[in-house]
Parts: sequence; C-alpha cells; structure tokens
Amino acid sequence: MQAAFLFLLILFLIILGILISMLYVVRQQSVASQ
Repeated sequence: MQAAFLFLLILFLIILGILISMLYVVRQQSVASQ
C-alpha cells in the first residue's frame, strides 16, 4: 500500500515538473516574440 502511494507521489511530481517546464518554455517564447 505504501509503495503504491510512493509511486503515485513520484509520478505526480514528474508530471507537475513537465507541466511547469512546458509553461516556462511557452512564456519565454511569448516574451521573445514580443
């Protein structure tokens, strides 16, 4: 049970990191295009 919870937590952190990096890249591109 605890191992599954730890796996879900790591998976959530990875997805969150990917989303934040994507938002950062989009923001940098929008600032550069101006």
